[in-house]
Amino acid sequence: MKEKKHIGKYLKSISLIAIGSATLLFSNVSLAEEFSFTILHTNDMHGRMQYDEKNKSIGLARLKTLKDQINPTLMLDAGDSVQGLPISNNSKGIEMAKGMTMIPYDATTAGNHEFDFGYDQAMKLKEYTPLVSANVYKNGQQSFDPYKIIEKDGKKFAIIGLTTPETTTKTHPNNIVGVTFDDPIPTAEKYMEELKGKADVFIFLSHLGVDATTPVEWQSRTLAKELSKSHPTDKIVIIDGHSHTELPNGEKYGNVLLAQTGNYLNNVGEIEAKYSDTDSSINAKLIPFSEVKDLPADSKVDNFVNQVADNFNKDMSEVVLEGNTVNLEGTGAMVRTRETNLGNLIGDALYQYGQTGFTHESDLAIINGGGVRQSIKEGNITKGDILSVLPFGNTISQIEVNGQQIYDMFEHSLRSIALKDENGNIILDEKGQPALDRNGGFLQVSSSVKVYFDSNLQGEVPEENTPGQRVLKVQILNRQSKQFEDVNLEKIYYLTTNDFLAAGGDGYTMLGGTREEGPSMDEVFTNYLKYEGKISEDRKEPFPYERIIPIKKEVLDYRENAIKTINELSSITDDAKADYIHNIQSSNSVEDIDKILTEAKLENRKLEAIKEINTLKFINEADRAKYIEEIKQASSDDSINSILKNATQDDKIKSLEKELAELKEKTIKEINDLKNLNKKQKDEFTLAIKNSVSKDEIDKIVNDAVKKNKVQDPQNQIHTSESSSTINSNSSKIKDSKVSKTNSGKYLPKTGDVNNYVALATGLIFVTSSLVIVSKKKQ
Repeated sequence: MKEKKHIGKYLKSISLIAIGSATLLFSNVSLAEEFSFTILHTNDMHGRMQYDEKNKSIGLARLKTLKDQINPTLMLDAGDSVQGLPISNNSKGIEMAKGMTMIPYDATTAGNHEFDFGYDQAMKLKEYTPLVSANVYKNGQQSFDPYKIIEKDGKKFAIIGLTTPETTTKTHPNNIVGVTFDDPIPTAEKYMEELKGKADVFIFLSHLGVDATTPVEWQSRTLAKELSKSHPTDKIVIIDGHSHTELPNGEKYGNVLLAQTGNYLNNVGEIEAKYSDTDSSINAKLIPFSEVKDLPADSKVDNFVNQVADNFNKDMSEVVLEGNTVNLEGTGAMVRTRETNLGNLIGDALYQYGQTGFTHESDLAIINGGGVRQSIKEGNITKGDILSVLPFGNTISQIEVNGQQIYDMFEHSLRSIALKDENGNIILDEKGQPALDRNGGFLQVSSSVKVYFDSNLQGEVPEENTPGQRVLKVQILNRQSKQFEDVNLEKIYYLTTNDFLAAGGDGYTMLGGTREEGPSMDEVFTNYLKYEGKISEDRKEPFPYERIIPIKKEVLDYRENAIKTINELSSITDDAKADYIHNIQSSNSVEDIDKILTEAKLENRKLEAIKEINTLKFINEADRAKYIEEIKQASSDDSINSILKNATQDDKIKSLEKELAELKEKTIKEINDLKNLNKKQKDEFTLAIKNSVSKDEIDKIVNDAVKKNKVQDPQNQIHTSESSSTINSNSSKIKDSKVSKTNSGKYLPKTGDVNNYVALATGLIFVTSSLVIVSKKKQ
């Protein structure tokens, strides 16, 4: 069939030539020459040699079938193809490269991850894949062929490779010792000039990307714009990678087409171009997994991949943790933009190792989001799963940093610009703050760290030397007090991370220096999972926002003042304070914090009021319980104050009632002690006292009783007129001394004075009797 196709094409070409020649012979009108080609392309496959329906990866065997069906002019790849999954990492990329030779590819370029297994290993890849890159040098010598010219269907295609200069921070520094990366745009211009007249089409395999965190002058969009200006009539295609961006229909900049497929063989890119003197078109599209999954797998490639998988699975099928019930979020779009539960788990594993694995106990642990490559689903967790998450073979490391470096580090981590929708509107995250764009350097951290940041503020722009202002506060757990403390800018802290970041990778130039190292990251993580025995249900929330915390500056300030107020409340318990503080720390608006603060203050006021109720001495226990329950149900300070007022008044009334009862009891006893009253009189006075309702009324009754008692005194009945003057004189003295005013007929003795009056009356009788005796003696 293929031979017939080729013969058909050949005969068609001969016919067209013959017709064209005849036309030229008999006419001065020239037929427009048609020039067309098709390109299939991939980028950022990251070792996806296997078909994976769950993750929508096409795999090499179906890619081969698709290529054979379309029969493109060129098959190209834009880098980061051989590293990524454990199945490809296990051979340091060689088995993936062998699989690519079976497709085969016409040209590929080197991405930053082609260097992850070391420079020498990257050079070995050239034995299997047709690598080109024009801007990579080691010790002044080009590491790869800068370009290759391929002739197809009578047309020449110049394929020029470009590798991102970000490779200096996106692979381990030891992998690229002595390696330099020239700026891509000047390099592209250089080879456009060199190849003028030698090619009909210029194709750039650029592993540059369109990430906002990539310097603008290194981005593929900038390359496209510049080439369209400087070479407006040339046929130029840029097949891009690095940012893992899906461009469904590509992007056109004048005469330049920019295309990228996304990543992981979820799509295959297809470019169809047609040029003529009268009509020209070039279009890009993506062929998604859904359109390829039902294709038959190429048997030869499929057998190869299966054999690689069998060999690999023998080692990788070991179960590390059985029956995991928690989905751990590790997708690139998440771990590169926000805190995730998988990032937290890895951070905690590094932190735990750092407590005993180095000379100094670690204060904090971090890992770059770009170093976490896959999620972990429910079910058994195997060694292969762990290697899929941490595929780079990094080792755990510890370095010294001061507080200022920690702040600088997190400013670099949180530097990405805000995401925008298709209308240019800023997209908000789950906490209502501007969501950050993807950044492989976004840090996941251990539980010993809290970072508060405001993405509304200026982010760091390293290439412009613009410092960031987003980090509001960083706190580190004090292992002794178990309390979080603000980072001291001058203090030394011990940071655990991977050797990539410890050496200043991902642009963390504030890090580096002497470091201690330990085992591989996957080994540390494996041992941590075995130690834990299970993944706690507390980790179920995929985006906890407990460690890397987006918050407006004014809200953070208000939050801190609210926490101070909570701690000053005198009546609520420490546990209650902790709950209120936790809720305040989880709040992201002044309104929400106010609600919590109001609730705490109200609860504190209730407890204070209950304490006051419990100090009241005279209300009964039933009334006390009633008032306490009313206070518990109160919804405002005013309600509490009203209840407390009623209780206090009630207590005062009960106090007065008690005093009156005691006074009645006392005065009844005094009445019964009056010797000159008969039983009937005493009973009458006692009944009157019992029925009295005030102290004044009791005083009057007592005065009447004392007066009657005096009148009925037998001694008073033998007084003579001779003694009346003396009695009156003594009575006047008593009045003057204010001991008693009973003789005036206007005043009654006060309660408690009855005994005094009895004594006074006795004294008066004694004086009168003495005077009588003296008088008789004189007679």
